[in-house]
Formats: sequence, structure tokens, C-alpha cells
Amino acid sequence: MSTYDDASLIYYPSGYKEDKIYSLKPTDGSGDLTFTRASSATRVNESGLIESVATGVPRIDYTGGGCAKLLLEPQRTNLLLRSEEFNLSWLTSNATVSANTSTSPDGTTTADKLIPSATPSVNKYIYQTPSVTNGVSHTLSVFAKASEYNKLRIEQGNNSRGAWFDLSSGTIGSISINTTATIENYGNGWFRCSATTLSVSSSVFFVIGGSNTESVQVGDGTSGILIWGAELEAGTYPTSYIPTLGTAVTRVVDAPSLAGMQANGIFGSTQGTIFLDIKFEEINYLLDFKNNVGVSKLRFFNDTNAYWRIRDLDGAAWYFTNFVINDNDSFKIALRLNGTTLTAFQNGVKASSDYTIALSVSIDQLVDFKFNKIQSMMLFPTALSDAEIIALTTI
Repeated sequence: MSTYDDASLIYYPSGYKEDKIYSLKPTDGSGDLTFTRASSATRVNESGLIESVATGVPRIDYTGGGCAKLLLEPQRTNLLLRSEEFNLSWLTSNATVSANTSTSPDGTTTADKLIPSATPSVNKYIYQTPSVTNGVSHTLSVFAKASEYNKLRIEQGNNSRGAWFDLSSGTIGSISINTTATIENYGNGWFRCSATTLSVSSSVFFVIGGSNTESVQVGDGTSGILIWGAELEAGTYPTSYIPTLGTAVTRVVDAPSLAGMQANGIFGSTQGTIFLDIKFEEINYLLDFKNNVGVSKLRFFNDTNAYWRIRDLDGAAWYFTNFVINDNDSFKIALRLNGTTLTAFQNGVKASSDYTIALSVSIDQLVDFKFNKIQSMMLFPTALSDAEIIALTTI
């Protein structure tokens, strides 16, 4: 199989403009994706710096280095005020903030230093009390960098939910019960630290500590750690940074779509194959297959049982039980339609069963891409063989 010759559509993150994502093939533009997002948003550029992109502009993201990825995210709101100005809208307890002391992850001199007081036997922290929905998972995050000290705790709800982070080693220390935590390297000594838990009506804290379990750091009045870009959002993982000033700010959902697949020969009338190299972050339905009048016919998604599912909108739903998935994983997956037979593949493995769908599918549109990141996508107007798809999806 020659992938380029056989594919009707090939996409790798590269060219784009406002409201448009360019595919490498076909070259006449008939395979380009329409894109909408009714707000600005941030990405990590090729230089490793966080930058803002305008309303309606797709985000080609380089978080973590390596190959570019098309960044697609749900709508999220940063509930914290003055996300980069910890000397404003933030309250302190036995700590001070020195503003604009160092270079931040966006390349500007806007990073603040959190400095503990010399008072013994008391916690040192800054905090806000945002409005949250009780009992809903919220993720609190901040960019942090070791300076004279290197321990940070972030928490929600008066010391009951949170995690410790070591900013020298880039590791997570202790984690409270019912809390999950992540730490991600953003280069130049900066880490994005996050903790997710069910929220209660209370404050959120950034605590400077003496160890990975102890929040009493006796300071000298000048030494501290660097912080920048705080965010509190309803959801089970941290999305791209949303800067705020005096009010909460919402980033609207990224929404690419592809229409006219039948007329443009991108998908066959009774058969076809779609391949995706993707990463996703949380449970959600992922992709809608629609007919030429916009009616959903098939829906491909992952669910709370950690299985892929296909929902036949005119029939039933099937679990691919040999495809166990985890949030924050990357996958190479393929779906093959051959008449009314549907087959799935993941990372070089074929699903344990084929499925007979209840409708005569005429796929013409792909919408609601709910993957977090797309590294590549290919469509074929024919039903590829098992061997061809296994070769295509093998990691």
C-alpha cells in the first residue's frame, strides 16, 4: 500500500488561516477543514513560549516539544482573577509577592516571586475565593519555578484537597485523598503544576513549603519561588492557559468540521476508512459521522468504562472491550466501513468483533472532533484490508 497514493485526504498540522485548516491532500482545497472558535486562545509555539492566537484561528501546538499537534479543547472558564498579577486580587498570609521579577513562560518579565515571611510555625500562602459549583470536579493549576526555595503546594478547600510539588526535580510529592495531580515541564525551569478534585465553596491556595509534606517554610523575607499563570477551571484536567485580569475569562470550544465528503470523493458511498493519530484528556464523545443533510448517524467515543464505543444512532451501541483506554493517552485508531460492517483497530490490534450496523450509512460530514490533540488524520474512499490497517496503526 502506498499511503499517499491510496488516501483521499491526508492531514498533518501545518498550514492554516482564520476559519480554515489546510489538508496536504487533496491539493484543490476540497479536503480542507472548516474551523470555528468564538474567542482567542493560547498555544505553545515552536520556540516553546506560550502565546495568544486570535478568535477563529486554529492552534498548532508544540507543548512538550516534538511534532506539532492540532490543539482542540472544550469550552473552559478561568475562574481566578489577575492570573499573572499575584500582588493584585490575591490575599496573603505570612507571605509577600514581589511583582515582575523574572521571565515567564510567555517570554515576558511578568513572573512574580512568592516570598514566605520569617515567622516560625505558621503556613505561608496566597489565596483567592472564587465562585465554584459544589460537587463538580475543578482543576487548579499554576506555572511555577524554583528560586531560592523549591517546594509548592496547591490546594482547594482549606488544606483538604491538594498536592505538593518539587520544582527542582519536577516531581509530585504527597497528594491528598480524592485528588489527582500532574506536573508538566515547560522548559527553562518552569513546570505547570495541577491538582483536580471535587470542589467546595472555599478558597484556593498556593502554599510555599519546607518539604513535600510540610507547609511551614521559615523565610528570610527575600527568598522564594516564582509563579505565573494561575487557573481554576471546571473539569478533570488542565487545559491551555487562559489569562485573566479583573474578571473570569472563557475560552470557547475549538470546532473543526469536514463536509462534502461524498461529492469530493473523500469517502465512498458504501465503504471507507478513517485513520487518526490522536491524544485525548477526558471522557467525552469524540467524533460524529453525519449524512449529507447533517443528521448524525454514527458516533465514536470513549466512556466511563474505559472502552471505545460506537453508537449507531439508528440502532445500538457497541463496546470494543479489548481496547482499554486511559485519559491522557495517545492512540493510533482506525474505523473501517464495508457496506454495513464496521471494524475498529487500535495501535495495531483489531477489535475482537466486527459489528453490523442497522443503517445504510452514507457518510458525508465529520464534526465534533473532541480529541485533545490530532497529530495526523487520513481518509480512504475504500475499505482497507486488515493487514493495511494494522500496518497503519501500529505504534
